[in-house]
Amino acid sequence: MNDHDIARVGDVAQAEAARIKRAELHRKQSEDRLAEVLAAHRDTPPQKVDSSCGTAANLPPNASVGRPQLSEAVSAMRSALDNLDVHAFGWMWLSLMETKAYTALTNADWAAINRKLANGLRGSEQQLYQGKLHGHISELVYLDPEVFQAVCHFVVEAAAHHHWESLLQTQFELLRFNHAAFSKTVFEAYKARGIVVDGVDVSLESSKERAERLAARLKSEGMRPLILTYVAALTILDKFDESTSRTFMGLDTDGITRRYARQNDLWQIQRRVLEGRHDTKVLVHRFRDNSAFATAYAGLQRPEVIIRMMEEHLPARYDRVPLMALETASRSLALTASKMPDLAPRIQRYLDVVWQRMLAMGGARSASAIYSRLVTLLRTNQFEGFLATASTLHANLLKARDPLADAAVVPQLIAFHLRMQNYDEALRLLQGLGKFDGSDGFTAVMIRDLLKFSCYANYPHAKRTKLVTEVLRKADASQISATSRGLLLRFLLDGGNPIEGACATLISSDYLSPGYYLKILRRLTQPKGDPTNIPIVYLEAAVHILERQVPTNRAYAGATNTAIWNTVVKSISMSNATEGERATLVKRALECFPDTCQTNARHRLALMRSIVMDSLARDDPFPELAQHWWRQLYAMDSGMHYRPEIEAAVAGFVHAGLLESAMEVIEIACKTATMHGTLRSVLEERDEWTTPEFEQALYGAGITHSNGEIVQRLPRFDVTYGNTRWDDGVKFGDEWGRQSWPDESADGMEGVVEEMEVDEIEVEEMEADEMGADDALEDVD
Repeated sequence: MNDHDIARVGDVAQAEAARIKRAELHRKQSEDRLAEVLAAHRDTPPQKVDSSCGTAANLPPNASVGRPQLSEAVSAMRSALDNLDVHAFGWMWLSLMETKAYTALTNADWAAINRKLANGLRGSEQQLYQGKLHGHISELVYLDPEVFQAVCHFVVEAAAHHHWESLLQTQFELLRFNHAAFSKTVFEAYKARGIVVDGVDVSLESSKERAERLAARLKSEGMRPLILTYVAALTILDKFDESTSRTFMGLDTDGITRRYARQNDLWQIQRRVLEGRHDTKVLVHRFRDNSAFATAYAGLQRPEVIIRMMEEHLPARYDRVPLMALETASRSLALTASKMPDLAPRIQRYLDVVWQRMLAMGGARSASAIYSRLVTLLRTNQFEGFLATASTLHANLLKARDPLADAAVVPQLIAFHLRMQNYDEALRLLQGLGKFDGSDGFTAVMIRDLLKFSCYANYPHAKRTKLVTEVLRKADASQISATSRGLLLRFLLDGGNPIEGACATLISSDYLSPGYYLKILRRLTQPKGDPTNIPIVYLEAAVHILERQVPTNRAYAGATNTAIWNTVVKSISMSNATEGERATLVKRALECFPDTCQTNARHRLALMRSIVMDSLARDDPFPELAQHWWRQLYAMDSGMHYRPEIEAAVAGFVHAGLLESAMEVIEIACKTATMHGTLRSVLEERDEWTTPEFEQALYGAGITHSNGEIVQRLPRFDVTYGNTRWDDGVKFGDEWGRQSWPDESADGMEGVVEEMEVDEIEVEEMEADEMGADDALEDVD
């Protein structure tokens, strides 16, 4: 073990000691927070509210509350929740807290209020599980902490009395709005209160007798989802360690153990999904995971994997396969069938079986299920009887008084008529639609589909313009999502409209979410089909949006700005535009890259590396743009950092005959001690792309012997590294050898981390373009 390794071991030991110290401090802080929540408002006199907030002011200021007054208070709290007045509900419960009158509530009272609050927060599948009270509780954290603590007190007390649904939905709501610490605290408060209410003897948790240990457990039907949500909160806070694992003592976790013991591989997938903590919604409902898997295998044309997921994996993951999971998988299978004609009949028969399952689960009364069924029929070209099927399903929704009946059926009917060349009938249906009402996700999907079908139908531009105008006449600007705006922008540019006017009409600079601009740019610069066949007018419009529309005066994270700009420069570098056009557009894009404290030099370097890599990946033999940006990287003494980058850069420059640039990449790698092993492995596999001139250059630099073998110690160009005594010849089996540590390339992709905020109600949140929605009219063009 050399001095470098000894120092590293010391650093690891110090880091471990600091982590244990932080864990003890966290445990102390958790106990303090728990005591504050349990003792909320015990010494505060009861507050009065006006008559508009309910009947809380009429309650007597003592614990001797009669049954009529309690029943009146329960009815008033339920009415307040119906009116979306969480503030009034909180003040009413606060009065019950001060008088201790809530101890006289019956089980029916707890159930009634709990059900009302839980349903108001939960919502439905069509509402993306965001109920009418979505966002109300999280606002109280800042607007009225007293009322927020009162609401938390209610959900804890209700869960302690075995009505846990409102606690679970409150935890979800707090996670959605980045209040993981509060979600963690209310669960710990529930555990402490549940022990008191159930009379559990916690001293028997470590008993040698199994019966006594079981009796000391806190039992509840909702223990599994509550614990999983608690784990999610700890994971987001990065505090899931040995200091918090003791919290699970005394809880009934046998169901969780059995659930994850079904398939170890599936458990590993779920564990890795939970590590994606940037989007807390993925921790709440995992339907988007199903969408991601199904979409990926649909793109690979692997229908057998999707079928196996539906028949084996989903039943193992869920007690009852959700209807939305069947909808997602059926659309992906239909997309696969449209691209594999030889397997289409078999897939159609299987889709019919899946539809029967959906009907048995109430699919005939679900707008999203009917939407998926009609999309499936269109994608598999089952036009015979389509109109009759659509009419029957539409009648079922109307009979159920579903407000989304038209949104689920009419866009697919219009698509059918456009594909069957019935333009007049499609226009008549579109004109017969009323003003689009609501701002939910399904309405956004409807508008997106109508715009997509209208913009890309196989008709002259004048007729398509009439369809698009009719859609826009029935929609408000707030109902048009970022994806739909990207579609409209492409349509206007195809019609010869000026870039500046089209962008100013469709795109606003007032949006706080960077995801708004990122979705527009992706729709504009990543069209369906060949990624290199992008019209130059699209690229010019994308650069114009970066220059004029994307706000640069806001404190977006540096990685977020990098993701937005990288989307554009990547498309420019890979496009079929001329070398001069690409160089001009890339230069304009980098000149408007925001220069703030959040976007430091490394984010600009990441963009430049991305340009170099994408330019070298082109098929043309003139990567002058790559060489130009490589010169700037070389001047900053900041070259490639990971093996894929080094290999692609060296091979690309050698293939293009730019030996000087290739040797400069090698020079920077030789100057960095940690890059020696990576560079050696790259050069050992150079047989497929090397040239005699490059071999001569390597020999002249002293990197290889005359026979082409790499020298034992790579040259370091007279760079002093201090007393590290680093040896490139360390064997792989050495316990403390450099090669035993994880490779640097494990953490490197393209130097760009996409850190995108999700819009409040956006099309991709429910249906998503990854589901291949752009192919709903695949052969329209």
